Amino acid sequence: MKRKYIIISVVLFLLLLLAVFSYGYCEKRCEIGSVASRIMREIDNSSTEECVIDFQNVTDFEWDKAVVVSADFWCAGYSEETISEIWGFSYEVPKGFRSGLIFLNGDEIVYEEYYAADIERSSEFNVSIYPMPYYRILKLDDCKVVGGEAEGRYSILVE
Repeated sequence: MKRKYIIISVVLFLLLLLAVFSYGYCEKRCEIGSVASRIMREIDNSSTEECVIDFQNVTDFEWDKAVVVSADFWCAGYSEETISEIWGFSYEVPKGFRSGLIFLNGDEIVYEEYYAADIERSSEFNVSIYPMPYYRILKLDDCKVVGGEAEGRYSILVE
């Protein structure tokens, strides 16, 4: 009988440990970065349904070019060499289905954020780019995007 309680206790402990690590992994994977947080705050403080966001107002680091990329771009399966050739700078492709913002100063990446994308449900923050090729390179003097919020989900649209 005592052995049965020990086995049950060990199994419960392992399940609890697994739950804690899984929660931590999801939290880290789904974390919203500082730029997205500032964009979301600007949308919340806007008096219009669609808010024009200037990336200069939501960043606190020096940059001269931003690459805005939707999760759909990664689905095309471009190699790192092809992406580096298209974008004009060396780039290592992130794992997973996610959208993101990449900021450069010269040809050096100074900051990047990625946002988990899920086909079945909308993420808290999302990047939409239309039409193809599902990425845009924005210069410092032309870095405005349209942001909005619906049902607690935030997004930016780059056309």
